[in-house]
Amino acid sequence: MANDKIEFDIIINGRKAKKEIEGGEDAQERLEDTTKKTIAGIRTSWIKLGAAVYSVKKAFDFARDIDVLETKLTVATGSSEQMVEKFAELELIANELGLSFEDLAES
Repeated sequence: MANDKIEFDIIINGRKAKKEIEGGEDAQERLEDTTKKTIAGIRTSWIKLGAAVYSVKKAFDFARDIDVLETKLTVATGSSEQMVEKFAELELIANELGLSFEDLAES
């Protein structure tokens, strides 16, 4: 009699408890997989957003630098008309020398 076993089947919602537990484990694994994919998608989106923000910042920085250069040239030449001429001259010189217009303008 010592080796005799008494077994009980626990029934939940008309199914054996073991099946319910396995179903819960499967659902948990699917949830973990979905969560990992969602986090990866969010991470990728933030990286793309960061790259876009950086590009916009660079465009604004360039526009600001050009504005500062125009102001300096206006003050140095005494008028806006002469500033436009000098600005065009600087751009032409930069192109002829194969230099970056922004770098030449800053110096």
